Parts: sequence; structure tokens; C-alpha cells
Amino acid sequence: MKKLSIIFLAFLAISPLLAERVLVNDVVYDVNSDNKTAMVDSVSTNYTALTIPSSIIHDGITYAVTSIGDRAVEGCEGLKEITIPKTVTSIGDEAFVGCVSLITITIPKSVTILKKGVFAGCESLTTITIPKSIKSIGNGAFSDCYSLTTITIVPNSKGELLIGNCAFAGCESLMSITIPKHVKGIDNYAFGECISLESIVYKGTKEEWSSLDKKHTWNNGIPATYVQCKDGHVGL
Repeated sequence: MKKLSIIFLAFLAISPLLAERVLVNDVVYDVNSDNKTAMVDSVSTNYTALTIPSSIIHDGITYAVTSIGDRAVEGCEGLKEITIPKTVTSIGDEAFVGCVSLITITIPKSVTILKKGVFAGCESLTTITIPKSIKSIGNGAFSDCYSLTTITIVPNSKGELLIGNCAFAGCESLMSITIPKHVKGIDNYAFGECISLESIVYKGTKEEWSSLDKKHTWNNGIPATYVQCKDGHVGL
């Protein structure tokens, strides 16, 4: 932790013209003095549990923590749990990629998009709930989460959800998935090589399933042979 602090102070000394950065409890934040917001830029790899605050104070000014930057928590291999405040509305590309010990995380309802590779390679993650606020699950968002057994997509009667390319590819422990009606698109390889996925339930009718925009290889390499709809099943 001391090493991170020394490097950060040296960076400030030689880079006064760059965007202002603040170190708080071994988390580096980019602060925006115009709108008084802060973004998590990087996190010490020493953490095993981390609670991101809803705000930080710097030079007597309070900054709301509203985002987690691209690859901000990348490779924190000892991190087992993290708490994200409701003030966060954006989580960047590959923000948690390679957090191999991460067991649990709650995505706040304030977030609307899960970006590319956001939790890719989180090998210990067992369950995830996708809140109804989410409109898009990005490419490879949960790819290679080998221990993921339960995915709960909260239904949203007023919204739409797109599941991106390779979103859950390689989730080898996933045995079942329930797809709510507000899912409007499933991209190529979205569930590719989910080798234990035998049960797929769709909460709409067979006609609605047939009209859903599904790319040709969305289910490549899975053992499920049909999708169970409200009024019967549709073969795969």
C-alpha cells in the first residue's frame, strides 16, 4: 500500500497539467471540479473486501462517486467482495476483469449498461442478479466465469434488454437460465460453450420467442435441445 502511495505522489509532482487525481484509502479517483463528481480510476491489489464510498472529500469539497473507470479493478486477484454505492451510474469496460477470487457483487439499480468484459474471468463468481435497469449486457461481460451457476435477470415490463456477443460464453457451471420477455436480442455466442446449460425458460409465448432477434450461434456448444415457453417448447 505504501508503494502505491509513493508512486501516486510522484505522479502528481510531475504531471500538474493532467486531470486531478486523489488517493483515498488506496483507491485512486479522478475528480471533476466542474460537476463535483469522482470516478474510481484504480484500486490497490491488497484489498480482499472493498466498499466504494458514495462520496469522497478533497480539499474541503465533496465529490459524488458516480463511475468506475475502464479496468479500474483489473487483476485484483485477492478481492473477494465489493460493494458499489447507488450513486454509481457507469461501470467501465473490463472494470473487474481477472478478479479471480471475487465471489459476490451487487450491481446497483442506478447502472443501465454492463460494458464490454466488465466481469470477464471472474472465476469464483457464483451468482449474479441483473437489475431491471440494465438495457444492455456488453460483449463478453461475464465470459469465462467458470463457477457461475445462477443468473437472475429481473423482469422489466417497460424496458428492453440486449444480450451481447459472448456475454456469458464459457460459463461452464451454468445449468439453467430464465429469459424474461423484455429481452429483445441475443447476439452471437451469447451462451456459447456453456457446457452444462440444459434448461432454458422463456417467459413469453412460442411466437414471441420466434420473433426475438437471436443470432445464429447464440447457443453454440450448449446441451439444451429446446426452449420452454409459456405455451409449449421450441426446439433448438
